[in-house]
Amino acid sequence: MSDKPNILIVHTDQHRYDSLSCNGCELIETPVLDALAERGVCFDRAYTSTGICAPERASLLTGLVPVRHGILVNPESGLAGGKDYRERFGTYPEMLRDAGYSLYHCGKWHVGRGLGPADFGLEGPDFPGYGNPLGHEDYHGYLESRGLSPFEVHDTVDLVYRDGVDRGPHLSGVMDGPVEASVPHYLAEMSRAFIERADRGDKPWCVRLDFWGPHLPYYLPGEWAAKVDPADVPQWPNFPDPAEGKPAVHRLHNDYWGVEEFTWREHSRLVAMYLGCVALIDHEIGRVLELVRSLGCLDETVVIFTTDHGGMVGSHGLIDKGPFMYEETYHTPMIVSFPGRMKEGIRCDEFVSQIDLMPTICELAGLAPPEGIDGRSLMPLLTGDGERPRRERVFAEFHGHQVPFEQRMVRDRRYKYIFNGPDVDELYDLEADPHEMANRIGDASLSGVRGSLRGALYEWIRKVGDPIALYYERSRMSAP
Repeated sequence: MSDKPNILIVHTDQHRYDSLSCNGCELIETPVLDALAERGVCFDRAYTSTGICAPERASLLTGLVPVRHGILVNPESGLAGGKDYRERFGTYPEMLRDAGYSLYHCGKWHVGRGLGPADFGLEGPDFPGYGNPLGHEDYHGYLESRGLSPFEVHDTVDLVYRDGVDRGPHLSGVMDGPVEASVPHYLAEMSRAFIERADRGDKPWCVRLDFWGPHLPYYLPGEWAAKVDPADVPQWPNFPDPAEGKPAVHRLHNDYWGVEEFTWREHSRLVAMYLGCVALIDHEIGRVLELVRSLGCLDETVVIFTTDHGGMVGSHGLIDKGPFMYEETYHTPMIVSFPGRMKEGIRCDEFVSQIDLMPTICELAGLAPPEGIDGRSLMPLLTGDGERPRRERVFAEFHGHQVPFEQRMVRDRRYKYIFNGPDVDELYDLEADPHEMANRIGDASLSGVRGSLRGALYEWIRKVGDPIALYYERSRMSAP
């Protein structure tokens, strides 16, 4: 038996902090993740470094913020910006491979254009590009081995469309097939199969299970689509939001998605499907953990749960993610559990980020994290041993998605300041206005707060070598 722990990383896509019952959601139950939090540390102030998939996934690999590793936008977005690594940086999979780990990745990859999981030493099916598995031969083989047709099981009914009519892309639909045919179930099965093989070996293993959900479009088997009745979904406190005094792009984004005419009735259907997807993913995580338990290696396995970013799901009248830095997208769930080796049943209110997971994983494997990375190991917060300087602020960046719009953000425990390129900036008092309805950027009574956060953001921009520094300095530092 190895003296290094196994590591199971469950990474989802577009998962809101408030969609877990342990984080206050009352519409569904997430018993598996709730139990994980009870056996570990649940981080209440985890923030993504960017509200978009590919850059955050590269940050998870490297421990670097996007402007430093070079992947700035999703490769399929068609926007200018980094499309792949400017150079090869150290990544946690490569370090674990060199330390003797068996490595596996199953699910969404979505890191740049040219590099796939195998380039980092990871076994597992390679889903090219964005990675939709529906047409992938491994998924088709999985279905056919169970007597299921790859095409029949994904016939969908009860569809919700963009533009609110029966045309254009789908936003959600009910699958005409059993849960065994769903993509989350398939990913869990593939991961279980690898863990069973790895358990028979003499190496520690690291498995990363990357669910596509709860990212839209939501396609769910009937029982999971019915988990939440749209009629029971209360209207979000920040719906609708006329976005007065906010950047124009907030309104334009809904035009892009074709949901500008959606009422709460349409949005409530999407919220219900989103939460059904959250519940299904929780169930499938449970099946993987149950296998680890049955193999007798749960006590030797660190479990890390997080996501790349959250999503709007009707908040502020918006869907998806995009050129807005609201809490629904940037505040993310994060749980780490290793009973007997780490704290249990703790809720941590320190500011943390996904970039902190790379050095944490290295330290778990007995490795020194690379020098010069932006992330800081979570181990002192997880074990109580050692010191970790307290973060007073978190920073984030956005380089465009679907529309070209540069943003930078800083927030402390009460206030959030957002730099919006050529449009109006934003300042929110999250204590008085937790739903971010009132932009206080022009409020003279907050001039000191505004100046302090602007200065802090400028120092961070300079520290990470963000090329926006010159424009930021000229356009903002002299502003009232």
